[in-house]
Amino acid sequence: MWLYLKDKFIISNEAWHEIAIKANDLPNIYSIKKRINELNSEWNLNPTPGDAEGVQLGFAERLQKHIVRLQKNGEINDGETIKIKLSGDGTNIGKGLTVVNFTFTILHEKDVAMREKGNYILAVIKSKETYDNLRDSLADLRMEMSNLKEISANNCTYKIEYFLRGYLKFLALVCGLGRANEDYACVWCKCPREQWWDTSKTLSINDPKFGARTVTEIARFSTGRKLNCKAQPLFDFIPMDLVIIDTLHFFLRISDVLINLFTRKKTSDRFPRDKYKHMACYEEFIKRNSKSWFEHFLKVYQAKDVTPYMHAL
Repeated sequence: MWLYLKDKFIISNEAWHEIAIKANDLPNIYSIKKRINELNSEWNLNPTPGDAEGVQLGFAERLQKHIVRLQKNGEINDGETIKIKLSGDGTNIGKGLTVVNFTFTILHEKDVAMREKGNYILAVIKSKETYDNLRDSLADLRMEMSNLKEISANNCTYKIEYFLRGYLKFLALVCGLGRANEDYACVWCKCPREQWWDTSKTLSINDPKFGARTVTEIARFSTGRKLNCKAQPLFDFIPMDLVIIDTLHFFLRISDVLINLFTRKKTSDRFPRDKYKHMACYEEFIKRNSKSWFEHFLKVYQAKDVTPYMHAL
């Protein structure tokens, strides 16, 4: 707890030493430094490659420790396939300061995998979220994962299946695709923007015969920048049908589109009451409940927790 308070309020060693002298119940600075060294010894931190400042952990080493824990809890069996979800997210943590967090989740943990405790950090990069930065900074981890098809722990061997998850911008970047306002913006299929409305067409997000993208095709098209393919996919060992959008950001995107359509409709014909008789009740409902919604939302989360989710799309 003391170390947490020291870091949270950015208390220098000199200031802590003076405070500890006056307050007998505080640990001295020697004890604090000793505890820091003990914690650091548990983490084999290494700098990330590339020009951006960052640190990383070995994937195989971390995964093996978690597998041993899952074995003790009886959550996995010998020969079972370990399903690993890789995630990335850029976060503004201060004025002009952006970091990219790259994490993994073991899907066998079920409920734990749905929470923050089931999200295990692999790399933290002080950098903007660009293709070049991610390519260079994650080079070591990408190479390690692409070569790691199975892993052993306590004389048991497990195959590994990788999934890739993130919000739309991150997925497009790491899959080597361009911006979301391009004609062929979809990460999973090659349907052009002007045909999105046409439900008579047979399209698929996992069958290449019906327009689904593949990793090999993106790599091939990137040389000519065809169909919004701009670069080589960074995680070329993960098939496109195992690339999944984050559900939170997906929901926010759908909500954003629906609210935009609702607003445009309301401003276009001003919702005459004789045509939309239910609108008066709806407006009263929004007016009555919006304040309580905001109060409830802000009570649950602190500002520092809410901000990263508001950049959604």
